[in-house]
Amino acid sequence: MDSGETRFFLGRSGHSRAPLRAAICGALAAVAANTLTASAVLVATMATASAQDGAIDEMVVSARFREESLQDTPLAITAVSGAEMELRGLTDVTDLDAFSPSTVIAPLGAGWGSTAAAFIRGVGLGDNSLSFEPGVPIYIDDVYHGRPQGAIMDLLDLERVEVLRGPQGTLFGRNAIGGTVRLVSRKPQGDNSGNIEIQMGSYDQLNVRGGVDVSLVEDQLMLRVSGSSKQRDGYFKLLDYECVNGPGTLGDGGTAPVQVATDIDGAPVYFEPIVLGSELGSQDIRTENGCVVDTLGDENVQSGRAALRWIVSDAMELNVIGDVTHLRQKGPADKYTLMNGDFGLWTLWNNLVAGPVYGNDPDGNPIRWDDRFMTDSPYTAYLRYADDLTNRRWENVNNMDHWGVSASMDWDLTDTIHLKSVTAFRKFTNTYGRDSDGSPLPL
Repeated sequence: MDSGETRFFLGRSGHSRAPLRAAICGALAAVAANTLTASAVLVATMATASAQDGAIDEMVVSARFREESLQDTPLAITAVSGAEMELRGLTDVTDLDAFSPSTVIAPLGAGWGSTAAAFIRGVGLGDNSLSFEPGVPIYIDDVYHGRPQGAIMDLLDLERVEVLRGPQGTLFGRNAIGGTVRLVSRKPQGDNSGNIEIQMGSYDQLNVRGGVDVSLVEDQLMLRVSGSSKQRDGYFKLLDYECVNGPGTLGDGGTAPVQVATDIDGAPVYFEPIVLGSELGSQDIRTENGCVVDTLGDENVQSGRAALRWIVSDAMELNVIGDVTHLRQKGPADKYTLMNGDFGLWTLWNNLVAGPVYGNDPDGNPIRWDDRFMTDSPYTAYLRYADDLTNRRWENVNNMDHWGVSASMDWDLTDTIHLKSVTAFRKFTNTYGRDSDGSPLPL
């Protein structure tokens, strides 16, 4: 994008400042005149375009389970077409709040995988419990997705998206108190068309999406198949603390066992002294890879959608749609902006566990959870996906498999009676790991 800029440099001089002030005023006047002229031309162009069109582009929605103009629908609704989503660069569900007022749709948090936190007019669900249903449900081709987990899906080959601000219980049931989001797939047209889009960017980003629309039986049976792949390396670096700060900075091991519980027979259970050490091994390799042990914030997701449309007769139509999402990536970026080790339970843990178990650093200071584990860059951290107290290890992953199939039949029984039947099945699995304390210590 081209841009223009006007700069003025002021400084001390032995000459009079009056000519300088006059030059500045003249330049500002010229800029203002050019801006007004450009604005007048833009307004005139828009007015001419509006006069030539003669009407506002009509958006047809089905939020009330009947097709009607968006302008005539008596609901608080925002709708955007698939073409407009492509122009705006909207790629997944979390981008939808960019065009809908009073709407926030975002990942629940850095450690909850593909769980969405959707809020409309301040009402929604910010919890990861599987026993809770969202206050803002998502419908995929009129099929209810009843959990926030697995709800961050690709906006692939959609005809439109409708965001209804709640409460919408009359139309969508008890769980739509905040509103609802409807994803409507694009129907096959049988026009034997196709498209492909390739996008490249930083961190080896490569996004590819495309689709084809073919006629199997002219004006009767049509098929549309589309797919998408998005890949990008992680931009957030996880650093090895001892590699950056020197050997022994994670402690020399405590001097006494710490009793933490009792077993079923009443015998005490102890934490023995632990030397955390470096994840990279010998310190002679500390500069070999910049002390980076892992990354966060990458992207690796593939999705596909197939739609079969059968126009049985002038009064009956059957649409069968299947979609699949395959996600294999690491966790999202997770950065602490404050670490106060002298607050509440942190103080208790530091005094009873950290110091006795991990010992002191080379300067004789006890190991504590505090701001020593803050980094200077907003794109680095000292996370470690391990718990040396319990010998547990977990992976830095965010993996999801989500698929579904639906069959929708529309049948005009009479001129005034319309029957619609929707039969569907959906399934998803989501596996994710998280280090919640922002440090290499196993809190």
